[in-house]
Amino acid sequence: MDKLRGVLKASHFGPTLLVTTISWFFAAHYRGAAPAFLIAFGVFTGQLIVGWSNDLYDYEYDQRGHRSTAP
Repeated sequence: MDKLRGVLKASHFGPTLLVTTISWFFAAHYRGAAPAFLIAFGVFTGQLIVGWSNDLYDYEYDQRGHRSTAP
């Protein structure tokens, strides 16, 4: 359960959901409901990848700075 919590924290899940929801609303308004789900899924996975890769990139920096709150 701790690993799942760490993965969710590293993905910055709250902001990820917010950006995904906003992108879905825009896509649904401009493109319709069916393509909006594909667009939102792409945005969601992109946000997860950015969050995880950013925390991976900052790992050594966090270790040197003794940041124990980083995922």
